[in-house]
Parts: sequence; structure tokens; C-alpha cells
Amino acid sequence: MNKHLLRLLLGVMSVCGTPVIAQSLATPSPNRTPAPTGFTPPVISGFLHFDTSLVDSDGFENNAAYNLRRIRTEFNGRVNPSTTYRINLEYAEGTVRLLDGHVDLALGKQWSLRAGKFKFPLGLELLQTPTNLVQTEFGITTLLVPNRDNGVQLSGQFDWGSVQLAVMDGPQDAGQLDTDSDANRAAVGRVMVRPLGTPSIQFGLGASTEQRTGGTMGRIQPRYRPNILEYATGATPDGTFSRLAPQFYWMAGPWGIMGESVISDQTLRVGGVTSGLRHIGTQVSLQYYLTGESASYGTVNPLVPFVPEADQWGAWQLTARWQSATFDESAASRGLVLSRSSQTYQSASLGVNWVWNESVKWLLTAETVQSNSYANIKKDITFIDLRLQVKY
Repeated sequence: MNKHLLRLLLGVMSVCGTPVIAQSLATPSPNRTPAPTGFTPPVISGFLHFDTSLVDSDGFENNAAYNLRRIRTEFNGRVNPSTTYRINLEYAEGTVRLLDGHVDLALGKQWSLRAGKFKFPLGLELLQTPTNLVQTEFGITTLLVPNRDNGVQLSGQFDWGSVQLAVMDGPQDAGQLDTDSDANRAAVGRVMVRPLGTPSIQFGLGASTEQRTGGTMGRIQPRYRPNILEYATGATPDGTFSRLAPQFYWMAGPWGIMGESVISDQTLRVGGVTSGLRHIGTQVSLQYYLTGESASYGTVNPLVPFVPEADQWGAWQLTARWQSATFDESAASRGLVLSRSSQTYQSASLGVNWVWNESVKWLLTAETVQSNSYANIKKDITFIDLRLQVKY
């Protein structure tokens, strides 16, 4: 797979990497078939995240003091007036992986159809690009929904809000699929409503359901953090998996608040016995711009860029987040999860972000995590993360 992705990347770069070739694309030679009407060469963009962390804990060693957490390149282009495409590649940790690869077909002014690999349209925070996160890590609710998957999605944009309906292969929580080994599919729906007719205030609900039989469950673990939940080796999916995700955000001037919950119901089999379990996660985050920028669910650029010679210092943002999760209280006694897994999980964090310009951003986050395992082992861990974000 990696060799194919590298060939794809090199092929795209060879098409659009030099002014001479770009000029030839704009003016087709007589010996070449002209590009279709509306065709545009791909626009190349991307970003990288360089992180460092300090950890204060009992028994957990941070094995990534310095880490190139993400480095991604996107190719966005248009085939004709009604057809666009997107390719998103990840290079971090010495591998090349296709994160997104999809085609979007416009069906009139309000509806569009997407086919390929893309984000599972359920979680509010998940659907944010990582460059717009208010803190360094995704929250617990994002770990309770699938990440990316292959499928088709119908989307509608209206004055009152938006609708997303999808049929996906159906990966496990926090997971993503490149291929699928069974015929089961996940049905996903999400509705966001603008009660005041403005995109700065939205309330929504996402839901998904699927039938899963066989396979493994793995674990729920934030990157470079201790495991939160580890399923037993013998626990396999055997029935209905459903999720419900109420969500909202409200942006008012420099202030912003965003929150969501995920209720995840699963059916597992262990030793010939099938039983259900429920996990619930919630998070709420706050943000405030000291320098007067308007808070947003999307990208925010500073009112004045960082130019020390001109006494300009960019944008400063304060953030806070509270999150909590409760995992099925009898999961360990029924042999579905390991007893060292967390039965309760809580986290509180504060952050300061410094936005130099549209390309460079620094994030500093201090987080305290408290958990209690099924074996009644309590843990308190403090993380301090510093991130340099560069967009190109």
C-alpha cells in the first residue's frame, strides 16, 4: 500500500510541480486532448504538528518527548463544474497512509454526493480539521466514534442548517478502514440546526447503527497517553452497534463554547455468551481571544500578524476543557474488558494558544486526568503539551 501511495504522490507532484508543466496545462498542445471544461489543476496544501510533552504520573512513561505528530499534504481539485476531488496523505511516524480520498458531485445548489474514504460523519470535534483544535489533543468523545471509513454520503446545506446521510463500512471506535471483510454496513445520519439563522450558533444530533459479527475490539487509547479501555482478547462483536451524539457550539464575539456527548451501545460475545454494554462520554470546551478575534468552529486568523519590529504580536487565545467518560460498570465482571481498564475517566485542562499568522500557531495545554479502574486502582496523571503548528 505504501509503495502505491508514494507513486501516486510523485505522479501528482510531477504534474503540478514546475511552472513549465503548469503552463502547458493551462495551454494544451495540439497533440494533447484538452482538459474538460471547468478542470483546474490540484491545489496543494498541508500542515505539520511538532510536539513535546512533560508527564507527571505514577508508572506511566512518556515515550515521545519530541514527536512529529502529524505531517500531511492535501490535493484539492476540480474535474468539471460539478465534480471535485480531495486526496489527503499522512507521512508521520515513518509511514505513508491515505487518510482521505473522495470525489464530490454537486446535485444542484443544496445537495452533494460524496464517495470514497472520508471522516465518519458523526462526532462534532472529529469533523474539525486538526489545525482548528483549541487544545493539543482530541477529546474523549472523539475516541468513542469511528474515525475514517469508506462509503457514500449525501449532504444538504440549507438556510436553517445542514444534513448528512451516509452508508459506511463501519470501523470500530477511533478506528479507520481501508478495506472491509464483511457485507455489513453502518447507517449514519447527522443534522445541525441554526436556531437564529446564523452559522455561529448550531445544535445537532448524530446517530449511527450497524450489525457486526466477528473481528476484534482492540482498545480505546489517546495517542501518547495511557490506555483507557482494553477489551478482552476473546471479546468479539456479535450484534448491533449503535451510537447517539448530541452536540452544539455557540460563538459570540471573542467567546466560544462547544460540547458534545456520545452514547455508545455495543453487543459482544465471550465464551458463547452474548451481552450488551454501554459507554458514555461528554466534553465541553471554552475559548476566548484576548486580542479581539471572533471565535469560530473553523479557522481564525489574527487581526494583526506577528511582526515584532512593528510591535505586532499576533493573536492570543485562552482555552479550557472538561471531559468525562463512564464505561459499562459490569463489563469486566462479564469478561468483556480487562480489569485494569478505566471504569470512570475525568479530565480538566487549560490552554494558551499564540497565533502568529495564517501559517504558524503555538499551542500550550496542561491537562490533569483522573481515572478509576474496574479493579479499583486510581490514577492521577498530569500532561503538559507544547505544539508548533505550521500550515503550508
